[in-house]
Formats: sequence, C-alpha cells, structure tokens
Amino acid sequence: TPEIKKGSVDVTYVTEDGTTLEATSDVVKDGEVGSNYGTTEKTFDGYHFVRMGEFSADATGQVEEGTKHVVYVYA
Repeated sequence: TPEIKKGSVDVTYVTEDGTTLEATSDVVKDGEVGSNYGTTEKTFDGYHFVRMGEFSADATGQVEEGTKHVVYVYA
C-alpha cells in the first residue's frame, strides 16, 4: 500500500511590531496531503487586520508535505 503523505498547518496572529495576539495553534495536524484547510481572520480589541505575514501560507488552501504557517498581521 502506498504511504499516505501527511502535512500540517498552523496559524498565528501577531501585530506589526511582533506582539503575539494569539499563540500559534494547529489548524491541521498530520492531515492528508491534498486535503483542504481553512483559517479565519479573527477580531482583537484595538487592532485591525492589515495583511498576511510576509512568508505566510495562504489563508485557505491544501495541505502539503511539511508544515505550512499561516500568519495574520494586525495593527
């Protein structure tokens, strides 16, 4: 039987100056490669969403081998 390839996705919410608004959490842990994942933009008092992180994975997409990091940046 072929080995099922797996991957993970996590998400972090930070401010532009690097303050963590919400610690990294797993969205998908050892999910099957090719399966879909989704993350959501959250609301934090006193902050507004400005962009995805410079090296962020897409907010929604497909699991790939290895770990994808989704980063939402707020100001």
